[in-house]
Parts: sequence; C-alpha cells; structure tokens
Amino acid sequence: MRHNLARGKLSALAITASGYTSGEHLTFYQSDRPIDPWHRFLRRAVPSAIGIDHIMASSAIPFVFPARPVRVHGQVEWCGDGSMRQLAPISPAIHLGATRVLVIGTGFHDDTHPEKREEDPPHPSLAQVGGHALSSIFLDGLSMDVERLERTNFLLSRGGQGPSRSSPCGGWTCWP
Repeated sequence: MRHNLARGKLSALAITASGYTSGEHLTFYQSDRPIDPWHRFLRRAVPSAIGIDHIMASSAIPFVFPARPVRVHGQVEWCGDGSMRQLAPISPAIHLGATRVLVIGTGFHDDTHPEKREEDPPHPSLAQVGGHALSSIFLDGLSMDVERLERTNFLLSRGGQGPSRSSPCGGWTCWP
C-alpha cells in the first residue's frame, strides 16, 4: 500500500473500524496529499500509517474474533468490525477525493417482497430475530447511504432550473 501511494498508483486508502472504547465509527486513512480529518456525529477520521493492526481491527467480527487495540492520538482504542455503526459508508471515499463511486453491496437492495408475505405469519424464530439484528448492524447503512447519494445527485442535477431526472454526475457519482 505504501509503495503504491508513493508511486501514485493509489491516491488514498481508508480502513474503517468500530471503536468500542469511544463508541465512534473510525476511519483510518492514508493519502498521497494532505487531507484534513473530519468529524461527524459518531464518526471520526484519523490520519494514520495504515498497517496490519488497522486491517485486523476492521475485520474483527464481534463474538467471532476478539477486539483489536489501535493507537488513536497516542491512546489505545479497542476496535471491532468496520461495518458496525457505519452510518455513512460512502462518506470516506468522498472525503478522500473520489469523484466517482462504485458500490458493490453484499445484501439485497430491496428484499421486502410484500406480495410474498403470509397473511398470518408465525411467531419469528430466534434465528429470524438474530438475522434481522445482524442485518441492521452490518448491512442497512449502505442502502441508506446509496439512497442519500442518489437524492443528493438528483437535487444537484436540478440546479434551480426546474425538474430534471438526470444526474450531472452519473449513476454512482457525486460531488464532494
């Protein structure tokens, strides 16, 4: 990563983790140019020399892998899976200068299928409740952020000139 940043093949990299110590969603980032850290509600960016500790913390799935310590401004922050508390998963890419974003989700964008519901469904099983809870922890943020991105692009495309259905940036593109 450092080699690719130095050679200009990669302009920036972000690794996210959920901070158990602070309760914040942390984005550790490294860039080939100065980028001011950002701080929003329950999320914070931390300029870092990305290393194995960040990657291990980001992939520490709760109850499967142990929390990992990462130094944040000289103090230990215990971290877990980066998809938890990820309220705006596309945000780091935009903050780091992306002008186009390709989103590849791991869940279904709209899997409600009201026409397939039973009239009087049975009481939900423990597995169904657990699956619902895990989906809300790990998957829901991306769908909401994609909707927010599409809405923002639509509003930007209108530009005060009346209704318009096209986005000036294209499908998965937005302006920082």
